[in-house]
Amino acid sequence: MKNRIIRKLYNRRIIILMGMQLVAVSVLTSRLYYLQIIKGNKYKILSNNNRIRETLLLPVRGKIIDRNNIELATNKLLYKVLCELQCVENIDNLLAELSKITNKPVTSELIYQIKNNKTNVVTIYEEVDWHELSEIEFNIERLSGIYVVPFYKRYYPFGEDCAHVIGYMKNIQNNDYSQYNNEEKIGITGIEYRDDEKLKGIPGLVKYEVNAKGKTIRELSRIKSVPGGDVKLTLDISLQKTVSRMLKGNNGAIVILEINTGNILALCSAPSYDNNIFVNGLSYKYWNKINSDSALPLVNRAIALHTEPASTFKIITTLAALKNNIIDVHKKILCTGSLLFGGREFHCWNHRGHGWIDMQDAIASSCNVYFFTIAQYINIEMITEVATTFGLAQMFNTGLLGEVAGVIPNKSWRENNLLTSWKLGDTLNIVIGHGYLLVTPLQLAIMIARVASGKKVMPVFHCSEKNQEFPHLNINHEHLRFVQNALFKVVNSSIGTASKYLRRAGISMLVTSSGKTGSVQVSNVKGNLKKKDHGIFVGYAPFESPKYAVSVFTEHTGGAGQSTILAQSIFNYMLLNGLFD
Repeated sequence: MKNRIIRKLYNRRIIILMGMQLVAVSVLTSRLYYLQIIKGNKYKILSNNNRIRETLLLPVRGKIIDRNNIELATNKLLYKVLCELQCVENIDNLLAELSKITNKPVTSELIYQIKNNKTNVVTIYEEVDWHELSEIEFNIERLSGIYVVPFYKRYYPFGEDCAHVIGYMKNIQNNDYSQYNNEEKIGITGIEYRDDEKLKGIPGLVKYEVNAKGKTIRELSRIKSVPGGDVKLTLDISLQKTVSRMLKGNNGAIVILEINTGNILALCSAPSYDNNIFVNGLSYKYWNKINSDSALPLVNRAIALHTEPASTFKIITTLAALKNNIIDVHKKILCTGSLLFGGREFHCWNHRGHGWIDMQDAIASSCNVYFFTIAQYINIEMITEVATTFGLAQMFNTGLLGEVAGVIPNKSWRENNLLTSWKLGDTLNIVIGHGYLLVTPLQLAIMIARVASGKKVMPVFHCSEKNQEFPHLNINHEHLRFVQNALFKVVNSSIGTASKYLRRAGISMLVTSSGKTGSVQVSNVKGNLKKKDHGIFVGYAPFESPKYAVSVFTEHTGGAGQSTILAQSIFNYMLLNGLFD
């Protein structure tokens, strides 16, 4: 009886144990089925991610070249050192070993980057030279997680000589540009900005199989990157460089263009900056320093800075007066040095007066009183119409950031902006290029090119196989020829304002030019350099068959003398270097 009870208990335990085993096997089988069948794809992907490294292949950015195929923006092949953190057992030991191999210190910035990294891959060295690269490659087997990636670094061979035109790039940050990968850079100013879409190319991707230490076993797949396209500009870098260095020491701008095509051969702004400093990124401290510089080195004065046109605007006043039969060109007016209007005295720059003077000599000697007389009979709308015809206060869509339109005021402008009606005093200021007039050096270059050719010249930055055909302006040819002859006298006659400046400076005229001077009054305080007048010269050469137009603007140089000398020096240089051939 006792044995039977024991046997039953024994059998029951066996059944219970077998049941428990069966349940355990069932649970295990179910779990395996769940992991391998239901969640198999997920864990396969996770497994692959643990053994696959993806490396973005950044495209080679397109070059920016000048009209003679000289590189203005290009790329240098360099190497950066990266680390896959999950493959590193002791990061401190690894960094110490790398520092020993390369003689590069472990910086606090690197430590911070490693501690706050969210992508598992961190850049150890942004770039290494050939010696450092060879040392790393030689020791790569004991540098767990370390690998080297080639990349192209932007380089600007001519730096500050053409920084305002070429521009610069910056790293993509804070998802500002969703269409870019965060390892890419984007053009921020200049041609780098304008033609970024063409220059940037399309990234590729390569996948590697790696072992537990992050060492590459084999390449699994590769999608090649597509290089960016090159951009060819109308700039002549030899001329650009020369003009940039002529301007150095002055604040100002120079624009040179080919009249028949509108091709911009040079566009300089001073002071400038070296756009190479932006390649690796700037510290906030340095950025704030350059950005807050009172000399405004980042501003492209040729397109983004307003100035009064001063007496260069007398060209427009003359054409408006001729078009509307305001005055006979042969009529002489007595200039005694000033005129009284409405109880206010308006002065000529020559306080002793020019005596009896006709229109052509009034242009040549820049007599204010003659143009004050015109102001009594001309309507401001007549002037604004001609100013618009010759390209003033207009945007030319250069694509360069910061371009401004300027202002050619009229009655409605004054009513809308100053809430007062137009007065004769306003017209008196406008006819000599002062008052509320605002233009840019580029607009002045276009104006004088249109005066020289009688055509609607437009600025061109990009080389094209076929040059533009500019239409003729709706302007009387005889009126235009009259003004052209007057501009010849400005530079070549004894009474011409430009002629006097050139003779005093001993500047020879290797090519016959024409043009107009202008002095922008800043202050009457004498002796203070910052308060001296700005200077402008607009001109073209040669006189009989105009080929090139130039606009020169200099700040606080005491009048138009420096601008005139620079302009004629440019024409002389161009002749000596075969540009007039």
